[in-house]
Amino acid sequence: MTKREYRADIDGLRALAVLGVLIYHLDPAFLSGGFVGVDIFFVISGFLITQLIVSEVQETHQFRFGRFYIRRFRRLFPALLFTLTICLIFSFSILFPIHFERFSGALLHATFSLSNFFFWSESGYFDASSSVKPLLHTWSLSVEEQFYLIWPIFIVTITLRTSRLTVPILVILLGGLSYYCNYLVFGGDGLMLPEYLGTELDERAATAFFLTPFRIFEFAIGGIMTWLLTIGSRSNLLKELLVVGGLASIAYSMIAFSDGTIFPYYNALIPCIGTAMLIHAG
Repeated sequence: MTKREYRADIDGLRALAVLGVLIYHLDPAFLSGGFVGVDIFFVISGFLITQLIVSEVQETHQFRFGRFYIRRFRRLFPALLFTLTICLIFSFSILFPIHFERFSGALLHATFSLSNFFFWSESGYFDASSSVKPLLHTWSLSVEEQFYLIWPIFIVTITLRTSRLTVPILVILLGGLSYYCNYLVFGGDGLMLPEYLGTELDERAATAFFLTPFRIFEFAIGGIMTWLLTIGSRSNLLKELLVVGGLASIAYSMIAFSDGTIFPYYNALIPCIGTAMLIHAG
């Protein structure tokens, strides 16, 4: 495993993801699938964190969990605390008491990286009352932080106890298990959710959308790139094809998807694989 290097293209991917999410929240009609920016972030995180862990374990035959978690805390918590404080000030000023009470619950859960559980228990990501949920966006940060908690333990354990060939296979199997969980939730339902809320399918969709086990396959797609990047060399033609295919996949997802698209499940594979293609192109 080669030493990690700074990659400007990944910063570009991050910017694309942020732009998609921002436009979606400002004007969903303009970019109805902009929410897939979150999935782009999940793939990027899966790649970067897996690469970091595998590199350290292979070089030192150990992994400093304490340092890893402290660095994640220092990187994420100050910005989260600032966001929570600003939201608290504005919510106290403008929300009705009943909405502020719900906001308080979201605030507590977000502080401990559990807001995805809170919003899962309340309602869907796309319901009409999302306009009075200023912390709704923190669900994805909670998923990321839960990933940071469990993924190093998994990767370090299998890296130290199995062969180098076995590690990526186990990552693929775990990702496959996560994807199968999506299948169990959605079963044979069609491409689109019902136009009305409150149905059994909508409740199942919220489960798959918010909870980390149903999202692990997205992180795993990024994680497996750690090994794919070490296989052979990539011609300029292949890189160009990967870039075109990756950008087209992401663009299609952002334009064609909407709040009625079954997600994550197989639809999430389009932006996730597109992101992986761009990572592979370098």
